[in-house]
Amino acid sequence: MRALVLVFIFLPCILLGQDVTFSEDYAIKSDVAYYLIDDLEDSFILFRDIPRDRKIHIMDDKMMDAGESPIEFEYKNPIIHDVVKARDDQFSVIYTAKKKGDRFLRIENFDKFGKMKDSMTIDVINNLFEGGNYEIEKSEDETKALIYSINFDKTIDAIMVDVENLEVLWKLSLDNLGIRQFFQIKQFVVSNNADFCLVTLMDNSTINRKKTRFELHTLKRGSKNIKTVKVSMKEKLSSSSKFVFDVLNNSLVGTGLYSDKNTIRSQGIFHIRVPLEDTDKHKLSLNPFSEDFTKEYLQKKNVGPATGIASTEIQDMVLRKDGGVLIIGERIETKQRGSVAVPFRNGNQDGIKADYYYDQVFVSSIHPDGKEHWTEIIQKKQYSFDDGAIYSSFYKFVSKNGLHLLFNDEVRNHSTISDFTIKGNGKYKRRAILNTVGVDIKLRVRDALQTGANEIVIPSQYRNKLRMVKFNF
Repeated sequence: MRALVLVFIFLPCILLGQDVTFSEDYAIKSDVAYYLIDDLEDSFILFRDIPRDRKIHIMDDKMMDAGESPIEFEYKNPIIHDVVKARDDQFSVIYTAKKKGDRFLRIENFDKFGKMKDSMTIDVINNLFEGGNYEIEKSEDETKALIYSINFDKTIDAIMVDVENLEVLWKLSLDNLGIRQFFQIKQFVVSNNADFCLVTLMDNSTINRKKTRFELHTLKRGSKNIKTVKVSMKEKLSSSSKFVFDVLNNSLVGTGLYSDKNTIRSQGIFHIRVPLEDTDKHKLSLNPFSEDFTKEYLQKKNVGPATGIASTEIQDMVLRKDGGVLIIGERIETKQRGSVAVPFRNGNQDGIKADYYYDQVFVSSIHPDGKEHWTEIIQKKQYSFDDGAIYSSFYKFVSKNGLHLLFNDEVRNHSTISDFTIKGNGKYKRRAILNTVGVDIKLRVRDALQTGANEIVIPSQYRNKLRMVKFNF
């Protein structure tokens, strides 16, 4: 109770015209991972993956603690791959576990009190030395999950699961796709309808740019045959890309950055639309950056026609109802220091010494025909070191007011959280919504969860303590 009193004493100093609610602190020194689960029978659930001590914390709509419960699985010592919510009254845990020489891939459903309600064995591997390096790609509504493993011989084992109804929709091995290098595999895409696409990028090099192409290997729900669509990049190179299913307009949409000569600097945005009813009618559109955009983005007075922008990635896409898209790109640089004995992965903090720069963001609106509508630049500068960049970047969510981008102005515990609200015409407003001076929080903004039309929850991780921070807009 004393901690709550201290929190409320500070609230008038830190709130900037914003309704913000804090949970209590949870010590997370031993946690492997944690998962946020929203709106489970009017409760917010925090699932904590602690070896031999998995548990959930239950919170009410005011983020007040309503108890905790241990989680017991069918098999001992599970390796948890993901926690999703596909039903209104249950959450699902996908895990693997060994038993009597076999490896079991399982999904188990629990209610908000931690009681198991349903379960299914997805797959059994009889040889412990084969497979098991599972990764998961979920649909936007989390009702479908693609569980896949990329093998050393470049074949891919994949299983599509209907999480909501606990059903394996299909299981297959993807081979003979012409994949020679792992970096040619760009993305796995899953729709809410269980449509699937494997995106590969072939011959993306200066020498072979006449043949540079995306190969889109699609499988519609109910079909047994994979269909491959080859989309030529028209002698351009792709430096970053993202694909999504546009279910409303029955299309597969891809966007990204293209380069004229090499993938170090990009000269414009490409847009690909593939109508699923007739994939032969796919279309590639190229929109070169304007000189004014390049000057503002690079913050230079003079630029040439081939200057381009570097260190920029497509981070997100928002589908427009008319078939157009909003593209969000961000400038990211990682500079390692010293020698590293382990593979580098973003977010891995063990033994990694690196400086992280997450700077300006651009948002570009593209019409359904592929032509540029508008492009705006949002200036920010975020620097951190040796933290895996977990506090950097932004969180995107859509409300009735428009598209929101939230981020820490500076990556430190005493900072300001800014909100950019972007209208459909590209005009935006910036406002500060929280100042963390005097409160021991450090927000992992990009790991936020939208829990309502105008509500999000952001986890704060600071000094081995976790706290949920709820914002109402």
